[in-house]
Amino acid sequence: MASIFSKIIEGSIPSIQIDETENEIAFLDIMPCA
Repeated sequence: MASIFSKIIEGSIPSIQIDETENEIAFLDIMPCA
């Protein structure tokens, strides 16, 4: 069973990616706290 993070990385769950390097991916939270 793949985690939500694995699904975001493979692209099966849409996300807004801020930055991507060889070792890291930064994306926006779907429900950020105020």
